[in-house]
Amino acid sequence: MYICKNFNYSSVLNLSISKKTILLVALPIILESLAQNILNFTDTAFMGRIGEINLGAAAIGSLFYFVFIMIAFGLGVGAQIIIARRYGEGNLKMTGKTLLQIQYLMLFFAIIVFSVSRFFLPEVLNSIVSSDAVREKAFEYLSFRLYGFIPAFLNASFRSFYVGIARTRVITYTTIIMTTVNIILNYLLIFGAYGFPELGIAGAAIASVISETCALLYFFLYTRFKVDNKKYNLFRLTRPNFPLIKRILKIASPLMLQHFISLACWFSFFLLIEKMGETELAVSNIIRSLYILICLPIWGFSAVTNTFVSQLIGKGKTDQVMKMIPKVLSICMPITLALSSLLAFFARPVLHVLTNDPMLIEQALPVFYVILGATPFFALGVITFSVLTGTGKTVAVMIIELSILVVYVAYIWIVIKELHWSLPATWTVEYVYAILLGIVSFIYMKSGKWKKASV
Repeated sequence: MYICKNFNYSSVLNLSISKKTILLVALPIILESLAQNILNFTDTAFMGRIGEINLGAAAIGSLFYFVFIMIAFGLGVGAQIIIARRYGEGNLKMTGKTLLQIQYLMLFFAIIVFSVSRFFLPEVLNSIVSSDAVREKAFEYLSFRLYGFIPAFLNASFRSFYVGIARTRVITYTTIIMTTVNIILNYLLIFGAYGFPELGIAGAAIASVISETCALLYFFLYTRFKVDNKKYNLFRLTRPNFPLIKRILKIASPLMLQHFISLACWFSFFLLIEKMGETELAVSNIIRSLYILICLPIWGFSAVTNTFVSQLIGKGKTDQVMKMIPKVLSICMPITLALSSLLAFFARPVLHVLTNDPMLIEQALPVFYVILGATPFFALGVITFSVLTGTGKTVAVMIIELSILVVYVAYIWIVIKELHWSLPATWTVEYVYAILLGIVSFIYMKSGKWKKASV
């Protein structure tokens, strides 16, 4: 923390992008991603103590929720690219103006998503979940979890601003707040400790919503009192700037669609697994939580890559863009390999954190080893893909990802419905996705077509 406090953010503006700079900006983002996923991780850990049905329902419920959160994520990445580009150009006031307009958009989409999800939730669950017990618990979870859309969407707007200007220290603070509140409330509300009502799976959902709201409150207070509002033109409430909103949507809409469909495909993967049985679904929920945890450093470095690539282009240094791939991978890959190796060595104790059911642990072990082997390929693919995203060629980014997702969905359909592969073999789909993502992204970057992008 001491290093981060004394980090000179002006070095980013001058684009002295050393490995140390990449690491220092990435660490808070990784921690913030950790906080977001600890909400899911702790939900899974607690659900693993109250039954297989709750564990499977939490998987369906949280994936349903995060399918729509991907709209906020895609919109935030688009705004981040624009903010980073203006920051690289030295136009600091426009970064604040962009933040306000992105918040208008986030609030609009959050209200729409909440309203539509709330209205159609029973029909959707009835059509996609075959187990009555899992469906009932998933509905109970989502009835409360959906209220998290508004704080989650607005948190994404603040995140896009701070990552875009490479001032990510505040993300560390929101991480600590969100994680602490979530763990405490999970314990109190799921089990009914210290006189609190015993709410079970509903308690997990309520805890997550409250923790996201606390993070939003801190983002607002930090921005108001710790940031030079005049310098960045913040907290100057104006009417929607439709030309700027149009520019944001032009960049962000392909990313919104891409991320929405991407997670929707992963959701479909779990729906197919649910047809295999409640035990397979419970095991896959455990593996999903661990896979996300392992990939957090990769996503952190991915966000940094987006920012620095956009800043480089804003400064007119396109010749340095391709150099970002080996530079970021030289930091990201050792961390990924070390984390995967450590988890492989302590596989049983790690799985025991998420469930105390010996049968589930035994069935999860081979799947766990499969996804641990996929993480280096995932790092290569995602970092290369993030360089392309940072250029602003978001339509090309969307086309590439959607093309790969067609292969992804076809693969899981064939191996589950036609070939009836085992659960560990089914999870090899992650190798297919990661390898294709890296190869196709690298080929496009080498073509040089991204140099024509304007933001």
